[in-house]
Amino acid sequence: MIESLANADEKGKIICIKEIFADYYVVDPEIFSLKIPSLMGKTNIYADITDDGEEFKQVQRMFLKTAEDALFSVCMSLRRVPNITYSLECKIGRKIAERLNGRLEREYNQNHKDFLQESMDLLIYDRREDPVTPLIYNWSYQSMVNEFVGVDNNSVKVSGGSGKPEVFARQTDDAFLDRNWLKNFGEFSMDLSRELEKLYKEKHMSTKVSSLEDMQAALEKMPDLSKEATRIKKHSELIKLISDGIQNGDIYSVSQLQQDIITENNKVAHFKEVLNLLAKRQISNLDKLKLSMIFVLKYHDDAERISGLQRALQTQNLPGVIFD
Repeated sequence: MIESLANADEKGKIICIKEIFADYYVVDPEIFSLKIPSLMGKTNIYADITDDGEEFKQVQRMFLKTAEDALFSVCMSLRRVPNITYSLECKIGRKIAERLNGRLEREYNQNHKDFLQESMDLLIYDRREDPVTPLIYNWSYQSMVNEFVGVDNNSVKVSGGSGKPEVFARQTDDAFLDRNWLKNFGEFSMDLSRELEKLYKEKHMSTKVSSLEDMQAALEKMPDLSKEATRIKKHSELIKLISDGIQNGDIYSVSQLQQDIITENNKVAHFKEVLNLLAKRQISNLDKLKLSMIFVLKYHDDAERISGLQRALQTQNLPGVIFD
């Protein structure tokens, strides 16, 4: 490749060539993702590493190789050899740690001058150690956008999902997102109203913003949208989509019950409330399954009520076998 670049560079424009390790997806300044598709619905990646089943071995090899390559890429980007810690109960985690450690040691022995000496810790945890967190609603702005609109490669599609994707990422000259990404629904909605009122004052226009509809109507009336006004318009459309999703799916009721089950011990009342929400058409099938799984995780020793949940799910053509 280098030779081909050199032959093609007839005018000597190439000054420097660097190898950049980026076999991972940057979500936030503090977070990255390996972008590994979920394999849980296809086969059991947690099966014994020494299992004789060829299907298990093939899936495990694919998962191990992808995870190893991505984590190696992260370490090379940071130019550090980490201290790797993993759960002794997770054989997949142990395999990833062993393979990654061996590969990093070989790289360090060959090119130790390229590495920084600062220490770094890499913790490999099993998702099964905390199965509840992915099942509950996180009410921060960033999470709500991802839940109800969808964030793909740090971009979102507004206006009903049509049109060109727009950037949705922190530290991209989007002051509103930088301020509000961790704030809850009420807080970031109020902040957006203040931003719009401030924008109107700068343009010597008057308006009263008391709802999301007022906000969008005010933006439509504003001539020659500036860069800042365009950002506000994008966020107002996102917040409207979030608000509609919350109302249409009765998310307040779902989230309240999620928190109650997690924080309180009252399986009789919780079982009744879960059944009530399972019977509501307004609740999405996904939320019904999540609520049922949270109940089962909390009261896993109550076989009678778990069987009752399975029957209730099956009457709505939902998979009750998820609890087996």
